[in-house]
Amino acid sequence: MNSKSRLIGIAIITQVIVLLITSCQGMAGVQAMQVWLDQPLEGAYFEPGNSILIQAHARDVNGPGITEIQFYANGEKLASVNTDASSPLVSGNAQWQPEPGEYEVSAMAMNISGQHIASGSVHIEVIGLRENGELPLTISITPTFTATGTKTPITPTFTPTSTKKSVTPTFTFTPKPPGSMSIWADESSIFSGGCTFIRWTSTNVTNLSINGNQVDANGDMSVCPTSSMTYILRGQSSTGAIEKSTYIEVNSVPPPTPPCPSGRTSSLAYISMPGGNCSSHSVGEHFTLCFNLNVTGIESVFYYSFEDYTGASGYGSENPSGTKTVLFTGTFTGDPICKNMIITEPTGLEAMKLVLSSSTYTTSESDYPIVWIKVVP
Repeated sequence: MNSKSRLIGIAIITQVIVLLITSCQGMAGVQAMQVWLDQPLEGAYFEPGNSILIQAHARDVNGPGITEIQFYANGEKLASVNTDASSPLVSGNAQWQPEPGEYEVSAMAMNISGQHIASGSVHIEVIGLRENGELPLTISITPTFTATGTKTPITPTFTPTSTKKSVTPTFTFTPKPPGSMSIWADESSIFSGGCTFIRWTSTNVTNLSINGNQVDANGDMSVCPTSSMTYILRGQSSTGAIEKSTYIEVNSVPPPTPPCPSGRTSSLAYISMPGGNCSSHSVGEHFTLCFNLNVTGIESVFYYSFEDYTGASGYGSENPSGTKTVLFTGTFTGDPICKNMIITEPTGLEAMKLVLSSSTYTTSESDYPIVWIKVVP
Protein backbone atom coordinates (compact mmCIF):
# COMPACT_ATOMS: atom_id res chain seq x y z
CA MET A 1 0.00 0.00 0.00
CA ASN A 2 1.54 3.33 -1.03
CA SER A 3 1.52 6.49 1.10
CA LYS A 4 -1.44 7.99 -0.78
CA SER A 5 -3.55 4.88 -0.13
CA ARG A 6 -2.59 4.94 3.55
CA LEU A 7 -3.63 8.61 3.86
CA ILE A 8 -6.97 7.85 2.20
CA GLY A 9 -7.50 4.88 4.52
CA ILE A 10 -6.71 6.96 7.62
CA ALA A 11 -9.12 9.71 6.49
CA ILE A 12 -11.94 7.21 5.91
CA ILE A 13 -11.39 5.52 9.29
CA THR A 14 -11.31 8.90 11.07
CA GLN A 15 -14.56 10.00 9.41
CA VAL A 16 -16.27 6.70 10.28
CA ILE A 17 -15.24 7.11 13.95
CA VAL A 18 -16.66 10.68 14.02
CA LEU A 19 -19.91 9.52 12.41
CA LEU A 20 -20.27 6.62 14.81
CA ILE A 21 -19.66 8.86 17.82
CA THR A 22 -22.29 11.35 16.57
CA SER A 23 -24.85 8.65 15.80
CA CYS A 24 -24.64 7.18 19.31
CA GLN A 25 -26.29 10.18 20.95
CA GLY A 26 -29.68 9.09 22.26
CA MET A 27 -28.78 5.71 23.82
CA ALA A 28 -28.15 4.48 27.35
CA GLY A 29 -26.86 1.37 29.12
CA VAL A 30 -25.63 -1.54 27.01
CA GLN A 31 -27.26 0.09 23.95
CA ALA A 32 -24.76 2.94 24.34
CA MET A 33 -21.74 0.61 24.06
CA GLN A 34 -19.99 0.48 20.69
CA VAL A 35 -17.17 -1.54 19.20
CA TRP A 36 -16.00 -1.48 15.60
CA LEU A 37 -13.18 -3.05 13.59
CA ASP A 38 -10.56 -0.78 12.02
CA GLN A 39 -8.48 -3.59 10.52
CA PRO A 40 -8.70 -5.79 8.50
CA LEU A 41 -11.03 -4.29 5.89
CA GLU A 42 -14.01 -6.07 4.34
CA GLY A 43 -13.03 -8.30 1.39
CA ALA A 44 -9.26 -8.06 2.03
CA TYR A 45 -6.88 -10.76 0.68
CA PHE A 46 -3.67 -11.94 2.40
CA GLU A 47 -0.84 -14.35 1.57
CA PRO A 48 -0.15 -17.32 3.89
CA GLY A 49 2.68 -16.86 6.37
CA ASN A 50 2.12 -13.13 6.82
CA SER A 51 0.97 -11.63 10.11
CA ILE A 52 -2.34 -9.75 9.93
CA LEU A 53 -3.03 -6.70 12.14
CA ILE A 54 -6.42 -6.85 13.87
CA GLN A 55 -7.46 -3.52 15.41
CA ALA A 56 -10.67 -2.21 16.98
CA HIS A 57 -12.01 0.81 18.90
CA ALA A 58 -14.73 0.81 21.58
CA ARG A 59 -16.57 3.37 23.68
CA ASP A 60 -19.56 3.96 25.96
CA VAL A 61 -21.49 7.21 25.32
CA ASN A 62 -22.28 7.50 29.04
CA GLY A 63 -18.58 7.84 29.84
CA PRO A 64 -15.58 5.58 30.59
CA GLY A 65 -16.13 1.92 31.36
CA ILE A 66 -14.75 -0.35 28.57
CA THR A 67 -12.32 -2.77 30.24
CA GLU A 68 -11.54 -5.31 27.53
CA ILE A 69 -11.61 -5.89 23.76
CA GLN A 70 -11.66 -9.45 22.39
CA PHE A 71 -11.01 -10.59 18.82
CA TYR A 72 -12.67 -13.56 17.05
CA ALA A 73 -12.28 -15.43 13.76
CA ASN A 74 -15.05 -17.81 12.65
CA GLY A 75 -16.41 -17.73 16.22
CA GLU A 76 -13.11 -18.69 17.91
CA LYS A 77 -11.38 -16.20 20.19
CA LEU A 78 -7.98 -15.08 18.88
CA ALA A 79 -6.86 -12.60 21.53
CA SER A 80 -8.03 -10.51 24.49
CA VAL A 81 -6.72 -6.98 25.16
CA ASN A 82 -7.23 -5.15 28.46
CA THR A 83 -8.08 -1.45 28.05
CA ASP A 84 -8.01 1.65 30.25
CA ALA A 85 -11.55 1.77 31.71
CA SER A 86 -11.07 5.44 32.67
CA SER A 87 -10.76 6.50 29.03
CA PRO A 88 -13.94 7.45 27.07
CA LEU A 89 -12.53 5.92 23.85
CA VAL A 90 -10.28 2.86 23.90
CA SER A 91 -8.54 0.72 21.28
CA GLY A 92 -6.86 -2.66 21.06
CA ASN A 93 -4.85 -4.58 18.50
CA ALA A 94 -3.30 -7.99 17.99
CA GLN A 95 -1.20 -9.83 15.39
CA TRP A 96 -2.64 -12.98 13.80
CA GLN A 97 -0.98 -15.46 11.37
CA PRO A 98 -3.82 -17.58 9.91
CA GLU A 99 -3.71 -20.68 7.70
CA PRO A 100 -5.10 -20.41 4.13
CA GLY A 101 -8.89 -20.16 4.09
CA GLU A 102 -11.83 -17.80 4.48
CA TYR A 103 -12.56 -16.06 7.78
CA GLU A 104 -15.25 -13.91 9.42
CA VAL A 105 -13.39 -11.56 11.79
CA SER A 106 -15.13 -9.59 14.57
CA ALA A 107 -14.49 -7.86 17.91
CA MET A 108 -16.31 -7.77 21.27
CA ALA A 109 -16.14 -5.08 23.99
CA MET A 110 -16.70 -5.69 27.74
CA ASN A 111 -17.60 -2.98 30.28
CA ILE A 112 -17.05 -2.71 34.05
CA SER A 113 -20.53 -4.17 34.70
CA GLY A 114 -19.75 -7.36 32.77
CA GLN A 115 -21.95 -6.37 29.86
CA HIS A 116 -20.66 -7.00 26.36
CA ILE A 117 -21.44 -6.08 22.76
CA ALA A 118 -20.09 -7.47 19.48
CA SER A 119 -19.03 -5.57 16.38
CA GLY A 120 -20.08 -6.39 12.84
CA SER A 121 -17.88 -8.95 11.08
CA VAL A 122 -15.69 -8.57 8.01
CA HIS A 123 -14.93 -11.31 5.48
CA ILE A 124 -11.31 -11.92 4.47
CA GLU A 125 -9.43 -14.61 2.54
CA VAL A 126 -5.94 -16.03 2.97
CA ILE A 127 -4.76 -17.48 -0.39
CA GLY A 128 -1.37 -18.53 -1.88
CA LEU A 129 0.14 -17.32 -5.17
CA ARG A 130 0.27 -19.74 -8.13
CA GLU A 131 3.59 -20.38 -9.94
CA ASN A 132 4.02 -20.38 -13.74
CA GLY A 133 6.19 -22.97 -15.42
CA GLU A 134 7.70 -23.41 -18.93
CA LEU A 135 8.00 -26.75 -20.77
CA PRO A 136 11.26 -27.41 -22.70
CA LEU A 137 11.35 -27.79 -26.50
CA THR A 138 13.44 -30.84 -27.55
CA ILE A 139 15.14 -30.85 -31.04
CA SER A 140 16.73 -34.06 -32.38
CA ILE A 141 19.42 -33.62 -35.18
CA THR A 142 20.39 -36.66 -37.33
CA PRO A 143 23.34 -36.04 -39.84
CA THR A 144 23.39 -38.03 -43.16
CA PHE A 145 26.69 -38.64 -45.05
CA THR A 146 27.04 -39.57 -48.81
CA ALA A 147 30.35 -41.42 -49.70
CA THR A 148 31.62 -41.59 -53.39
CA GLY A 149 34.93 -42.31 -55.09
CA THR A 150 35.27 -38.67 -55.93
CA LYS A 151 36.26 -36.25 -53.30
CA THR A 152 33.01 -34.62 -52.47
CA PRO A 153 32.35 -32.24 -49.63
CA ILE A 154 30.31 -33.80 -46.94
CA THR A 155 27.07 -31.97 -46.50
CA PRO A 156 25.25 -33.02 -43.37
CA THR A 157 21.49 -33.14 -43.50
CA PHE A 158 19.63 -32.16 -40.38
CA THR A 159 16.22 -33.54 -39.68
CA PRO A 160 14.78 -31.55 -36.78
CA THR A 161 12.15 -33.22 -34.70
CA SER A 162 10.42 -31.67 -31.77
CA THR A 163 8.28 -32.76 -28.92
CA LYS A 164 5.74 -30.00 -28.82
CA LYS A 165 3.48 -29.65 -25.84
CA SER A 166 0.88 -27.00 -25.35
CA VAL A 167 1.68 -24.67 -22.50
CA THR A 168 -1.25 -22.96 -20.81
CA PRO A 169 -0.06 -19.96 -18.79
CA THR A 170 -1.61 -19.56 -15.36
CA PHE A 171 -2.17 -16.09 -14.01
CA THR A 172 -2.70 -15.00 -10.43
CA PHE A 173 -5.82 -12.84 -10.51
CA THR A 174 -6.77 -10.60 -7.61
CA PRO A 175 -10.37 -9.45 -8.05
CA LYS A 176 -11.44 -5.99 -7.02
CA PRO A 177 -12.86 -6.00 -3.49
CA PRO A 178 -16.66 -5.81 -3.34
CA GLY A 179 -18.26 -2.49 -2.54
CA SER A 180 -20.01 -1.72 0.74
CA MET A 181 -22.08 1.19 2.01
CA SER A 182 -24.50 2.16 4.79
CA ILE A 183 -27.05 4.89 5.50
CA TRP A 184 -28.79 5.86 8.75
CA ALA A 185 -30.74 8.68 10.41
CA ASP A 186 -29.87 10.42 13.67
CA GLU A 187 -33.52 10.00 14.65
CA SER A 188 -35.77 7.36 13.12
CA SER A 189 -38.93 9.02 14.48
CA ILE A 190 -39.68 12.76 14.55
CA PHE A 191 -42.72 15.01 14.97
CA SER A 192 -44.30 16.88 12.08
CA GLY A 193 -42.35 20.07 11.39
CA GLY A 194 -39.14 18.64 12.85
CA CYS A 195 -35.83 17.86 11.15
CA THR A 196 -33.00 15.36 11.55
CA PHE A 197 -29.82 14.31 9.75
CA ILE A 198 -29.28 11.33 7.48
CA ARG A 199 -25.68 10.15 7.09
CA TRP A 200 -23.96 7.65 4.80
CA THR A 201 -20.58 6.04 4.10
CA SER A 202 -19.30 3.90 1.22
CA THR A 203 -16.20 1.96 0.16
CA ASN A 204 -15.36 0.92 -3.43
CA VAL A 205 -18.69 2.30 -4.71
CA THR A 206 -19.27 4.87 -7.49
CA ASN A 207 -22.24 6.86 -8.85
CA LEU A 208 -23.94 7.23 -5.46
CA SER A 209 -27.40 8.79 -5.23
CA ILE A 210 -30.08 9.23 -2.57
CA ASN A 211 -33.61 9.06 -3.94
CA GLY A 212 -32.22 9.92 -7.38
CA ASN A 213 -30.02 12.86 -6.29
CA GLN A 214 -26.26 12.46 -6.78
CA VAL A 215 -24.20 12.57 -3.55
CA ASP A 216 -20.56 12.18 -2.50
CA ALA A 217 -19.09 8.86 -1.37
CA ASN A 218 -19.46 9.89 2.29
CA GLY A 219 -21.53 12.68 3.80
CA ASP A 220 -24.63 13.86 5.65
CA MET A 221 -27.61 16.13 5.02
CA SER A 222 -30.44 17.67 7.02
CA VAL A 223 -33.92 16.45 6.07
CA CYS A 224 -37.34 17.74 7.20
CA PRO A 225 -39.90 15.27 5.82
CA THR A 226 -43.56 16.22 6.14
CA SER A 227 -44.61 12.55 6.10
CA SER A 228 -42.93 9.24 6.79
CA MET A 229 -40.16 8.72 4.24
CA THR A 230 -37.71 6.04 3.06
CA TYR A 231 -34.32 7.32 1.90
CA ILE A 232 -32.61 4.90 -0.54
CA LEU A 233 -28.84 5.02 -1.17
CA ARG A 234 -27.83 3.43 -4.51
CA GLY A 235 -24.42 2.89 -6.14
CA GLN A 236 -22.29 0.74 -8.46
CA SER A 237 -19.56 -1.67 -7.26
CA SER A 238 -17.37 -4.32 -8.87
CA THR A 239 -20.13 -6.87 -8.26
CA GLY A 240 -22.95 -4.74 -9.67
CA ALA A 241 -25.58 -2.35 -8.34
CA ILE A 242 -26.15 -2.21 -4.57
CA GLU A 243 -28.51 -0.22 -2.39
CA LYS A 244 -29.24 0.50 1.30
CA SER A 245 -32.10 2.42 2.90
CA THR A 246 -33.23 4.10 6.11
CA TYR A 247 -36.77 4.97 7.20
CA ILE A 248 -37.89 8.07 9.13
CA GLU A 249 -41.34 8.02 10.71
CA VAL A 250 -43.14 11.36 11.02
CA ASN A 251 -45.66 11.62 13.89
CA SER A 252 -48.42 14.19 13.69
CA VAL A 253 -48.58 15.21 17.37
CA PRO A 254 -46.38 14.59 20.45
CA PRO A 255 -47.57 11.81 22.78
CA PRO A 256 -49.41 12.97 25.92
CA THR A 257 -47.25 13.52 29.00
CA PRO A 258 -48.05 10.81 31.62
CA PRO A 259 -48.99 11.79 35.18
CA CYS A 260 -46.12 12.24 37.61
CA PRO A 261 -45.81 9.40 40.17
CA SER A 262 -44.47 9.94 43.65
CA GLY A 263 -41.01 8.68 44.47
CA ARG A 264 -39.98 6.57 47.44
CA THR A 265 -37.85 7.84 50.32
CA SER A 266 -35.78 5.63 52.62
CA SER A 267 -34.36 6.10 56.11
CA LEU A 268 -31.25 4.16 55.01
CA ALA A 269 -30.28 5.91 51.75
CA TYR A 270 -31.20 8.82 49.46
CA ILE A 271 -31.04 10.00 45.84
CA SER A 272 -30.86 13.69 44.94
CA MET A 273 -31.09 15.47 41.60
CA PRO A 274 -31.98 18.98 40.32
CA GLY A 275 -35.68 19.71 40.72
CA GLY A 276 -36.29 16.75 43.03
CA ASN A 277 -38.57 13.80 42.31
CA CYS A 278 -40.36 13.78 38.95
CA SER A 279 -38.95 17.06 37.73
CA SER A 280 -39.15 17.75 33.99
CA HIS A 281 -36.00 17.48 31.87
CA SER A 282 -35.56 17.69 28.11
CA VAL A 283 -33.76 15.25 25.83
CA GLY A 284 -30.03 16.07 25.68
CA GLU A 285 -30.03 17.94 29.03
CA HIS A 286 -27.03 17.41 31.34
CA PHE A 287 -27.40 17.24 35.13
CA THR A 288 -25.63 15.89 38.23
CA LEU A 289 -27.18 13.04 40.24
CA CYS A 290 -25.93 12.10 43.74
CA PHE A 291 -26.72 9.26 46.18
CA ASN A 292 -25.42 7.97 49.53
CA LEU A 293 -26.42 6.38 52.86
CA ASN A 294 -28.35 8.46 55.41
CA VAL A 295 -26.33 6.91 58.26
CA THR A 296 -22.58 6.96 58.90
CA GLY A 297 -20.10 4.42 60.18
CA ILE A 298 -21.40 1.44 58.18
CA GLU A 299 -20.60 2.54 54.65
CA SER A 300 -17.92 -0.07 53.93
CA VAL A 301 -20.31 -3.01 54.38
CA PHE A 302 -22.99 -1.79 51.95
CA TYR A 303 -22.98 -2.45 48.23
CA TYR A 304 -25.17 -0.60 45.76
CA SER A 305 -26.64 -1.16 42.32
CA PHE A 306 -28.14 1.89 40.61
CA GLU A 307 -30.90 0.81 38.21
CA ASP A 308 -32.59 2.82 35.43
CA TYR A 309 -36.08 1.98 34.08
CA THR A 310 -37.24 3.44 30.75
CA GLY A 311 -40.79 3.34 29.45
CA ALA A 312 -41.57 2.97 33.16
CA SER A 313 -44.80 2.77 35.10
CA GLY A 314 -45.51 2.21 38.80
CA TYR A 315 -46.73 4.62 41.46
CA GLY A 316 -46.33 5.38 45.13
CA SER A 317 -44.32 2.71 46.93
CA GLU A 318 -44.69 0.19 44.08
CA ASN A 319 -41.67 -0.92 42.11
CA PRO A 320 -41.28 0.64 38.66
CA SER A 321 -41.57 -1.59 35.62
CA GLY A 322 -40.09 -1.17 32.16
CA THR A 323 -36.73 -1.77 30.48
CA LYS A 324 -34.13 -2.05 33.26
CA THR A 325 -30.46 -1.09 32.84
CA VAL A 326 -27.86 -1.21 35.64
CA LEU A 327 -25.99 2.11 35.43
CA PHE A 328 -23.54 1.87 38.36
CA THR A 329 -22.40 -0.68 40.97
CA GLY A 330 -19.94 -0.35 43.82
CA THR A 331 -19.36 0.04 47.59
CA PHE A 332 -20.13 3.11 49.70
CA THR A 333 -17.12 4.91 51.17
CA GLY A 334 -18.76 7.59 53.32
CA ASP A 335 -18.82 10.40 50.74
CA PRO A 336 -21.75 11.09 48.40
CA ILE A 337 -21.39 9.48 44.99
CA CYS A 338 -22.16 11.97 42.21
CA LYS A 339 -22.47 11.17 38.51
CA ASN A 340 -22.77 13.44 35.46
CA MET A 341 -25.88 12.37 33.56
CA ILE A 342 -27.49 13.20 30.22
CA ILE A 343 -31.12 12.64 29.22
CA THR A 344 -31.08 10.32 26.20
CA GLU A 345 -34.40 8.47 26.51
CA PRO A 346 -37.51 9.35 24.48
CA THR A 347 -40.26 11.47 25.99
CA GLY A 348 -42.18 9.86 28.84
CA LEU A 349 -41.38 8.63 32.34
CA GLU A 350 -38.02 7.29 33.51
CA ALA A 351 -37.39 5.84 36.99
CA MET A 352 -34.11 5.37 38.89
CA LYS A 353 -33.78 3.02 41.84
CA LEU A 354 -30.95 2.49 44.37
CA VAL A 355 -30.75 -1.19 45.41
CA LEU A 356 -28.74 -1.95 48.59
CA SER A 357 -27.18 -5.19 49.83
CA SER A 358 -25.03 -6.18 52.80
CA SER A 359 -23.69 -9.36 54.37
CA THR A 360 -24.13 -7.76 57.83
CA TYR A 361 -27.42 -5.86 57.59
CA THR A 362 -30.74 -7.10 56.26
CA THR A 363 -32.41 -4.74 53.80
CA SER A 364 -35.96 -4.77 52.42
CA GLU A 365 -37.68 -3.24 49.38
CA SER A 366 -38.70 -0.21 51.44
CA ASP A 367 -34.99 0.61 51.97
CA TYR A 368 -34.51 1.22 48.22
CA PRO A 369 -35.18 4.89 47.32
CA ILE A 370 -36.76 5.73 43.92
CA VAL A 371 -36.86 8.98 41.95
CA TRP A 372 -38.73 9.70 38.71
CA ILE A 373 -37.87 11.91 35.74
CA LYS A 374 -40.43 13.34 33.33
CA VAL A 375 -38.72 13.54 29.91
CA VAL A 376 -40.22 16.23 27.69
CA PRO A 377 -39.45 17.08 24.02
